[in-house]
Order: sequence, then C-alpha cells, then structure tokens
Amino acid sequence: MDSSRRAVESYWRSRMIDGATSDEDKVTPVYKLEEICELLRSSHVSIVKEVSEFILKRLDHKSPIVKQKALRLIKYAVGKSGVEFRREMQRNSAAVRQLFHYRGQPNPLKGDALNKAVWDTAHEAISAIFAEDNNPSKPSPSDDLNK
Repeated sequence: MDSSRRAVESYWRSRMIDGATSDEDKVTPVYKLEEICELLRSSHVSIVKEVSEFILKRLDHKSPIVKQKALRLIKYAVGKSGVEFRREMQRNSAAVRQLFHYRGQPNPLKGDALNKAVWDTAHEAISAIFAEDNNPSKPSPSDDLNK
C-alpha cells in the first residue's frame, strides 16, 4: 500500500514538472513555479533529487520551448528552493552547460530565435546556479580579514 502511494505521488510530481514545462508557446504561470519551489523547500532530500531528475530530463526534450521552460524553472527555483536543489543543479550543471551551443531546427516562423532563447536562458541558469547568496547573515570572507 505504501509503495503504491509513493508511486502515485511520484507520478503527481512528474506531471507537475511536465505542466510547467509544456510544449506550448506560452509563459509558465508563476503560481506553477511557486508550487514547485514550495514542494522542493518542504520535501525530503530524496524527493528533491527525484524532482531535479524530472527537470533535467526535460532538458533532453527535442522542443526548444520545453528546453527553455525547464531552464527558466531551474533559474527561478535555484534561488527560492533551498540549498538541496541548488546543490543538485550544481552536480548536474553539465546538462545545462551543453545547451550553451544548442542547435535545433529553425522554426518556420521564428527562425533561430527559439534556439537563441535556449542559449541565453542556459547562461542565465548557470549564473543563478553558481551565484553567491547575498545573505547578510553570513559573513563574507573579506569580513573575516577586517577583524
């Protein structure tokens, strides 16, 4: 009984990620991003790892729209989801870095714009993943030198 409940919850989490990274040319609503961030903040490390894997799988999708939405989700969630998600993304940063030079099929209407959006968002996501926390409660290394 317990394993079936875990399977249903895992399926629900994967559907949540799929919904936020759908192949529609619409911006993902912030409330969906916030739901995912809340899930990541309040969940056990194993669930954070599982959700991270779902997001990273979306980076392998053939659609540049899905790739960009997954990158946007990473960029958004890294700052709002706690250290476990950030660490997981740092461990798997190669998956994001490989999109720096993504070459997909040009769109008949938009040309190379979707591919360029993937490149730009990949750079922004990496910057967010490895950004220093601007948390005033933590002393910076330079503060230690001034004492």
